[in-house]
Amino acid sequence: MTKKLSEWPVNDVASGITVTDTHSVLVTCCDVGKLKEFTTHGQLLRQIELEQDIVHALHTIQLPSGEFVVCHGAFHSAQRVCLIDSGGIVVKSFGGLRGSDT
Repeated sequence: MTKKLSEWPVNDVASGITVTDTHSVLVTCCDVGKLKEFTTHGQLLRQIELEQDIVHALHTIQLPSGEFVVCHGAFHSAQRVCLIDSGGIVVKSFGGLRGSDT
C-alpha cells in the first residue's frame, strides 16, 4: 500500500502548531506575524495578522471563547504572553522587556 503524503500550504516559517477544539490545525508563523488555521486536510480556513508589537510569535492556543493566547518574544524585544481577539488585536498582555518588572 502506498501512502499519500500531503503538503500543507503554510508557505511561512512555522514556530508552533496546535489543534483547536473544533479539530482544525492552528499554525503560528513567527517571521510574518500570522496565525494560520487549516482543516485537518490542509485547506487554509483563515489567516490572522498579529499586531506589529507581537514580535517572533512562538506558540498559540485558541480558547473556547474564540480568543487566542500567544507566547512571543526574542532576546532584544518584549517577551510576553498576550490574549488576542479573533482579529489579532491584543486584549491583555503579561510580561515585557527582558529584565523588567512588567
